Amino acid sequence: MFTLNEKFCGSFVTAISALIISALLSFSAFAYDVESDSTGNVIYVLLDNQNAGAVYHSISISVSSAPAFINGVSASLIPETVPGQAMRLAAVDFNVNSNAVVGQSGDLVLQIGAVAAGNSVSTSMVVPLEVAASAQAAQGHVGTGIPYADPDGVDTDGDGANDSAEITFGSDLNDASSIPGDGSIISSVNVPLMLLPFYWLAGLGLTVVAMRSLRLSKLTDQSGSALPATLVFLSAIAALMISLYAHAGATTRIQLTASLPDLSSIETEITATQAVTATASSTGGAGGANLAVDGSMATRWESQHGIDPSWIVLDFGSQVDLTSISIFWEAANAANYQIQGSNNNASWTTLISETGGQFGDRTDTHALNGSYRYLRIYGTARSSGNMWGYSIWEIVVYGQAVLGTDTDNDGVADSQDACANTPQNTVVGANGCEPGVFGGYDAPTSYPGYTLAWSDEFNGNQLDANNWTHEIGTGCPNLCGWGNNELQYYRAENTSVANGLLTIEAREESYFGRDYTSSRIKSQGKQFFTYGRVDVRAILPEGTGLWPAIWMLGESISTVGWPRSGEIDIMEMRGNEPNKVLAAGHWLNASNNHQYYSSESIWNGSDVSPVLASGTFADEFHVFSIVWDANSISWYLDGATQPFHVLDTSPSSLSEFQENFFLLFNIAIGGNFLPNPNGTAQFPQKMIIDYVRVYQ
Repeated sequence: MFTLNEKFCGSFVTAISALIISALLSFSAFAYDVESDSTGNVIYVLLDNQNAGAVYHSISISVSSAPAFINGVSASLIPETVPGQAMRLAAVDFNVNSNAVVGQSGDLVLQIGAVAAGNSVSTSMVVPLEVAASAQAAQGHVGTGIPYADPDGVDTDGDGANDSAEITFGSDLNDASSIPGDGSIISSVNVPLMLLPFYWLAGLGLTVVAMRSLRLSKLTDQSGSALPATLVFLSAIAALMISLYAHAGATTRIQLTASLPDLSSIETEITATQAVTATASSTGGAGGANLAVDGSMATRWESQHGIDPSWIVLDFGSQVDLTSISIFWEAANAANYQIQGSNNNASWTTLISETGGQFGDRTDTHALNGSYRYLRIYGTARSSGNMWGYSIWEIVVYGQAVLGTDTDNDGVADSQDACANTPQNTVVGANGCEPGVFGGYDAPTSYPGYTLAWSDEFNGNQLDANNWTHEIGTGCPNLCGWGNNELQYYRAENTSVANGLLTIEAREESYFGRDYTSSRIKSQGKQFFTYGRVDVRAILPEGTGLWPAIWMLGESISTVGWPRSGEIDIMEMRGNEPNKVLAAGHWLNASNNHQYYSSESIWNGSDVSPVLASGTFADEFHVFSIVWDANSISWYLDGATQPFHVLDTSPSSLSEFQENFFLLFNIAIGGNFLPNPNGTAQFPQKMIIDYVRVYQ
C-alpha cells in the first residue's frame, strides 16, 4: 500500500501550492496576447464617426508610444474618409521581437488624426499587449472571416456599419441596435483557458508518479519520509513549465473599434485661432492691451498706476461659446476682479467674481459658460503691496470650435473646398475634390497616328503582378540609399490600389533603422518598350524632403549597369518646390562619363521647367507625358501643344535611347537631389496615379 505520512502530506501541500501559483501566473491583467518572434500581427480598427453632418478626411494614424518588445509598427490601411454616422476600417501592422519574454507587457498607443469641416482633431487609442506562450488567432470583437476595406459595401440595417464589417466583427447585420464593438471582447491568456485544467492535472499526475516511484525505489531521507519536499516542488515547477510552454501559437489579429471625436465637444484656443483684438481702460509704461494677446510671455499689458477700477476688453470678432480662461498675471495684479461677457461692448454679464488675490506673478484659470463676442477682465481692487496698476503677461481663452460651413458635407469647409458641389459620400482630397473625377487635366484616350500599346488603369484592389514588381529595402548592400543617400525604406505595404487609383504613400515611421518608409514599383521584365508616347496622370505629394518621381530605365541595366542603360525622368519634383516639376535624360557619353540634360537651369543654362501659376501639384491631377522616337525625347505637361523640354537623341553617343525601357514610380525621402526633411512636411504624403498609357 502507498500510505501518506505527515511529512508526505507537507510535501504534497507544497506541490499543490506550486501548481496554484503556476495557474495564477497563467493569468494577468487584461491585455491582448502576442507571441515572441511573430511577424505580420494586425490590429484592425473600425473608426466610428457619430457626427451626423460632418465627414472626416485627411485621416492619419501614428504611433505615440510602443512597448520595447514590438517593432515595425505601421498603418497598412487608412480610409480616405469616414462619412457622418458611419464606420470605416483601418489597420496597423506590427511585429514582436524574437527575444521577447513571456509575461512582458505594455501599451501600444496610437494617435488618430482627422479633419472635418475645417477642424483638425485627434484622439488616442491604447492597445494593451502582453507576450504569451500562446495567442489566439483572433482577439477583440471577432466575428466570421478577416476584416477588409469595403467603403462602398451594403449596410442592410442602416446602422453605419457595412455588412462586411458586421460579419467580421461579430454584430448582427439585420439589427440596427447591434453594431461592431457592442459585444464582449474575445481575448486569450498566457495559456489557452480550455487547456489549463489538462496541464494542471498533467503536472499533478507527474508529481504523484514521481513520488510513488521514488518511494518504491527506497529513495527516502533519514526520517523515512516518502519524498523530500524539494523534489516535490521541482516536479510542480516542471508542471508550471509545461503550462507555460506546451503550446506555440501563430500570428494574431486584434479587432477593435475607436470613436472619432464628437465635433460638438471640440475645444479650441480662441486667442490663437482667431484674430482677437484688445483694448483697455488705460495704458502704462510696459505696453498696450494688444500685448496681452500676442502669444508671448515676454511682453505684457500694464494699466496706468493707482487707478481703480481698471479693465481690459477682448474682442473675438464674432460670438464665441466660451469654455475657459487663463490669466497670467504679473506681480502687480488684482486682488478682486470680475470676468464679464457682452455682445455689444456696453451691457455686461458677470461670469466670474474673484477675491483675495495675492501680490506676485500668478496664473488664474476659470471655467466659463456663455456665448459672447466681448470678454472683459474688470479689476476693482489691487493686491496688497501693489502700489502700481494692473499688469497681465498673457490671456488665453478657450471656446467651442467653430465648425466651418460645409455645404456638400464632404468634410472640407467651403472656405477650402475647390469642388463645392461634390455628390454625397464621395471620397475627396483635402481640397474637397474627388481624385479622378474632379480637378485637374485628363488626357485624351487616343492620338492621331498612335495606337494604345499598353496601359494600366489600376482597376481592382491590388497591384497587377503581370505589370509590376516591388523594390524592397534601402538598396543595400550594393546601392545603399539607392545611390542618392536617400532616407527611406521601401515597403510593399505602402502601395495600395482602390477605386481605380494607385496610391504610393510616404510615412514618417521607424522601420529597420530608417525613419521613413515609402514604395517603389517597376515594370522591369514585364512591360517595356522602345519609342512611343507615355501619359501618366498623377497627383503629387509635397513638403520638404519629398522626392516623387515617374521615370524610366533601360531594360539592359541588369547587365550593363547605370548610366549605360540610360534613364528618362518623365517627371521628378522637389517637395520644397511643390509648384515646379523637372525633366531630364541621363546616359553614358563617349568619354565613358555620366552625362545628363535637364529642364533646370543649373545644368543647361536656361530653366524651362514648368511652374504652376497658382497652387501646387498636390492640389489636383496633372498629366506628365513624353513623346519619344529615334531622334528625340520631348516632354509635355497637361497636353500642351509644344514641349517644354527636348533632348536630341540622334547622336551615336546616346545609343541608350534606341533600346527598350521600363517604368518606375516612387516617392523618395531626402538625398542628394533636395533638402532632407526638416519637420515642416505633414506625413503621410501620397502620390496618386490614375493611369499610365503607352501609345506607339
